[in-house]
Amino acid sequence: FFPGGIEQIAEAKAEILNHPKTKTAFINVRARQFLAFQKEKGPHKIFYGLDSDLLACPIDQLMHKENGVFSFKEKNFSLPFSANHLVENFLGAALIANHLGMSWEEIITEAKHLKPYERRFEKIEKEGVTYINDSYNANPTSVKAALENLPRPELGKKTIAVLGEMRELGSHSEKAHHEIGVIASK
Repeated sequence: FFPGGIEQIAEAKAEILNHPKTKTAFINVRARQFLAFQKEKGPHKIFYGLDSDLLACPIDQLMHKENGVFSFKEKNFSLPFSANHLVENFLGAALIANHLGMSWEEIITEAKHLKPYERRFEKIEKEGVTYINDSYNANPTSVKAALENLPRPELGKKTIAVLGEMRELGSHSEKAHHEIGVIASK
């Protein structure tokens, strides 16, 4: 319900960077596209993400993902999920855990116990069909992420996406639904 759209939402989220007690901020590399996160003043900023992200810089904390194997800090490991948005969430949480004293060995060991949040890119196998339930509070970013991470169909098979309404988009609703329709058609 922000009349200025996503730019104004970014401004509101960046307000925490102005608090004098905020010493370190862990920020996804995609936030760089918003002016509110480009300001030099404020806390120490640590940008993180996947090394494949176009907004990533060599100075960022970047994770590499290839064929289900992840690499970070010269360590290879697996995660119980592979969707980019979930991997990025893991990296952000791992960086904070390490900053607070947890070792990378502990983080990687415990990571195998993780599972996606209920109804957020949740994989369900049933009678040879893989269902992906990503119905938790859909918004354009989460729907786009889900569509981009759907498994590619095998030869002679297909991938079907069943999309419901994205609520709470206010005046941006029609435009957002149209954009998702274009992405889904591809």
